[in-house]
Amino acid sequence: MDHTVTVSRALPAVFTILADPTRLGCWVADITDVSRDTAVDRRTTVDETFRLRLRDCDALGEIIGHEPPWYVAYRLTTADVSHVLRISCTARADGTTQVHIRQAETAALVVDLAALNGTLRDLDPTR
Repeated sequence: MDHTVTVSRALPAVFTILADPTRLGCWVADITDVSRDTAVDRRTTVDETFRLRLRDCDALGEIIGHEPPWYVAYRLTTADVSHVLRISCTARADGTTQVHIRQAETAALVVDLAALNGTLRDLDPTR
């Protein structure tokens, strides 16, 4: 499953939001209660893990790819299933950023593009 959205914000700010796992629940409808064990001001790194609720199950999240400022990948795993979200960002000449989200699983997570666009349009990277 592929999703693409273009937002009227510069790439670095958009990537900051997308690479913060605590914000996944803002635009992935199946995700709630994300918490990181690291300090809030610590940058995201590859191999970082976090806890979340995926639908009605406790899950473990992992950052499996992190190439600032254009790519981040998450693996979200419950006892029964594992989902991978691959997110790439492309700066466009007009100052906008195109965001592409890819999921290979047939039972894909629900990505709310309107919520994603709103989250990125109204970004507060300092949160």
